[in-house]
Amino acid sequence: MRSGMVQDDRSLEALVRFLQLGSVPVPLTTMKDVSALPAGHYLVVDERGSKLKPYWDLSTALTHLPKLDESHDLEQAITTSRTLLDESVELHLISDVPLGVFLSGGIDSSALVALASGLREEPLTTISIVFEEPQYNEAQHARLVAKRYRTDHHEVMLRSKDLFEELPRIFAAMDQPTGDGVNSYMVSKAAKQAGLTVVLSGIGGDEVFLGYDHLRTAQALNGSRDLFARLPRWARKSLLKGVLKAAALAGRNGLEKLAYLEEPSDENVYLLFRGLFSPRQIQDLLGMSEREFTALDPISTWLNGAKPRSLIDSSILFEFNHYLQNQLLKDADCMSMAHSIETRVPYLDHRLVDHVLSLPTRMKLHNGINKPLLLKSLGDDLPRAVWDRQKMGFTFPFAQWMKQRAEELQARSLEQKRFQRAAVESVWKGFREGRVHWSRAWALVVLGQYELEMKPSMPHGSRPADA
Repeated sequence: MRSGMVQDDRSLEALVRFLQLGSVPVPLTTMKDVSALPAGHYLVVDERGSKLKPYWDLSTALTHLPKLDESHDLEQAITTSRTLLDESVELHLISDVPLGVFLSGGIDSSALVALASGLREEPLTTISIVFEEPQYNEAQHARLVAKRYRTDHHEVMLRSKDLFEELPRIFAAMDQPTGDGVNSYMVSKAAKQAGLTVVLSGIGGDEVFLGYDHLRTAQALNGSRDLFARLPRWARKSLLKGVLKAAALAGRNGLEKLAYLEEPSDENVYLLFRGLFSPRQIQDLLGMSEREFTALDPISTWLNGAKPRSLIDSSILFEFNHYLQNQLLKDADCMSMAHSIETRVPYLDHRLVDHVLSLPTRMKLHNGINKPLLLKSLGDDLPRAVWDRQKMGFTFPFAQWMKQRAEELQARSLEQKRFQRAAVESVWKGFREGRVHWSRAWALVVLGQYELEMKPSMPHGSRPADA
């Protein structure tokens, strides 16, 4: 855009998808007619033009891998999983520069420390972010793992003022808007301060080993979803309207995303759990008509025609292609590179992914146990306290911190000129009153700030000093 070679024309669809998913899904970008190269593809350009070619496709892997039957031996599955985990971590440990591990204290990062410690003689360096707010502080679990494996453990205390002082640099690092990149930025900064150049991350563990609650729910919902889909559309719409009205009378809010179930496709069931705003909220924010919104292609268009066997398979496919690819991996790459840190993801070795996806679902889901296959593959190498702890996820005390600066952040949201002021104010009012999750209000801040970052600030032909 700053070169003058690309027209300054924003993509409305990219804004819709960001509000729907919390990120801009590949191949879209915020610039109209500018596309991103999808994962697992390369672009060939010659005198005849350009052609996009895939070299590995998860959709094909998930839908065409031979599924092992239910009688497949569990012990053999555990043994093979452990072998592939060891091999992947060993390969990712190869480095001639200082290397460490992001250690939150959860299952995925703790398992990486356990695996890596068994494959090298010198102590690992581990990095943890800790908070003053006790409900978000995983320090005791990270310390337990660090002590068990005698790591060179570094804890970085993060406070509200530290984060807000860093926000200009965080927004400057975004090449596309994202609702989930702040944690990656801050932990990468901590790794850089500890003298590291390469860091192993537990990204992918939840996708491969089915650690998310909504994936377990998808397994249970398959039959009931099919029954609900057989109802006429008017009956589904009426039933959902009644549920929302009853919930509002009972003081329960934030259920607007149930509107996705008016058409209970695999895609809409996924958006019920992973979606950020409901269709009506998106239309209100952007001043769109329902016809304009429904005219957009479904997000399943980007699944390369894959036809999953079940709701759980389609949920896994959406999880890999959207949340993992467009948010977690993109954020990790973008935000770690802002500190010259290389982030490596051993759980996403393609051999490990192929193996685990081919196993019967019963081996990967178990009532009351999160990620049973991963836990059994680690066995006694993982402290029992890590096994037994409730899943938390690597999150910051954002709701508390944002409420301290709500007026300032709301003003930043309104920098996005496509937003309807009344709709923005409604979201922030709901957030202040505890009816709207912080991630929705934060998404508006991101788009508002991204609008400012995208404004031309220099004449054509010049370039930033650090280019």
